[in-house]
This record gives sequence, structure tokens and C-alpha cells, in this order.
Amino acid sequence: MRSNSLKTGLAALTVLLIAACSSQPRYDNRYDTRSRCETCGNIERIERVRLRDEHMDIGAGAVLGAIIGGVAGSQINTRDHETAAIAAGAVAGGVIGHQIQKNNRNPSKGYRFDVRLDDGRWAQVTQLEKNNLRVGDRVIILDHQVQYLR
Repeated sequence: MRSNSLKTGLAALTVLLIAACSSQPRYDNRYDTRSRCETCGNIERIERVRLRDEHMDIGAGAVLGAIIGGVAGSQINTRDHETAAIAAGAVAGGVIGHQIQKNNRNPSKGYRFDVRLDDGRWAQVTQLEKNNLRVGDRVIILDHQVQYLR
């Protein structure tokens, strides 16, 4: 009897050990970029564009022109109209200096990317470099830049 209970116990233990070694479902916390990435998508269109330099609207050219124009206006030796000559020289110098600055700066060119995001939305990003990206490439938008998604 003791032998039968020992055999039954060993058989039950063997079944339990085999069941414990069977494969369990895996729960992976890896990031699935196709279903959960809010800024991932495919490039639908790339366009070469001229970038507007927002920092050059009124700048050093206008200021320098106004100073030079004011100094030139002060050289007019009419006592009654000296202040008006200085003001007119400063305004004219500022306008001329601003136009010279606008004409001498090099316009920046960049690329505008139209990206169809995974959730169906569209995103448009403009950046300086193309970085060998092409229409159809899978990309992610990080820090306002389109980057190839590997």
C-alpha cells in the first residue's frame, strides 16, 4: 500500500513539475510603434520651401541706417530746421538701411514634410535638412523634426 501511495505521489509531483515547465503567455512591455506611437507615420509629400527669417524683420541695418541718417541730418546748418533735418535723416536712413539688409541676406531654404500619422491625422513639419528622407519612409516626429524610424 505504501508503495502505491509513493507511486501516486511521485506521479502527481511529476505532472505538477511538467505543468509548471510548460510555456506561459508572455507579457511584454516593449513599445509597439505601429499601434501606440502618436507621432509616427509615413511621409506622403516633401516640398522644397523658402524659410522666412523672423528675426530679420527690423534689425541692425535699420538701426545703423537711422544713426547714420541722423548724423547726416544734423550736418545741415539751418537753425530753424535742424531738428526736422535730424528726424528726416534718421527715418530715411532707417528705411534705406532696412532695405539694404533685406537685399543682402541669403534666403534660407528648407523642406516641408507632409506626414500621414498612424492614427489618420496629418502633420506638417518644416526643417532645414532633408536627411535623405524620401516619400514613403516610416518616420517619427521628435522635437519638431522628422526623423527616420528604424
